[in-house]
Amino acid sequence: SGLVLPVQHLKLRSRLYLLCEKCQVHSFVIDPKLLAGGFGTLYNAKYIHPIISCTSFSGMPLFHDDPIQSKILAYINDAYTACTDEPEGFEYDVRYYLAKSLVEILKNYPDSFSGNNILNQNLARVRKMIDYISRNYSSEITISDLADSAGICSREVQRCFRKILKQSPVNYIQTYRIQIAGRMLMETDESVLDVGIACGFPNPSHFCKIFREHTSLSPKKFREACRNL
Repeated sequence: SGLVLPVQHLKLRSRLYLLCEKCQVHSFVIDPKLLAGGFGTLYNAKYIHPIISCTSFSGMPLFHDDPIQSKILAYINDAYTACTDEPEGFEYDVRYYLAKSLVEILKNYPDSFSGNNILNQNLARVRKMIDYISRNYSSEITISDLADSAGICSREVQRCFRKILKQSPVNYIQTYRIQIAGRMLMETDESVLDVGIACGFPNPSHFCKIFREHTSLSPKKFREACRNL
């Protein structure tokens, strides 16, 4: 999966796996002029400016299970690979793949760049709720808490998460907590009990059960496996 942000903050984010691997986030930042060839060009006016000038466009999550979005992610990944490996003439490859990805976004999601678009409204709401989760994951979080953080009703919370993130808010919170717990198990010597409590799992048995569901390993085995890599 990935997240496309306005061109000046374009990022490619890999899904964070915890199966004995350190989490990785790939950040890919480019200058709009690389694609536009200058701010006075027709290409800039038609394809680049609509994105970077749209104040309501806060980002776009992309998922591999959607054929169009998978195609866009493939272009972004090719650009990232070219930029990382730097073969002869890689700048042209980077420009080509990123241009293809942006054209696909504009062609298939034109409403994303209109000021009053519902998608942008939902994205803004989800960002507020995700921010709330990132600040309060160690405590109990209810659907009502998320609704209050975004100024919407509980039913709208469920709808926004499924529309934008393709999952329920409960599943997102659980996955987020397990990701934080995995990082703590790898990077600290905190006990399994303390890690669970710090990540919003006051019941150690419940923590171990949920952790195993997400990683196929108990917290203890996970820590041992990661440290033996």
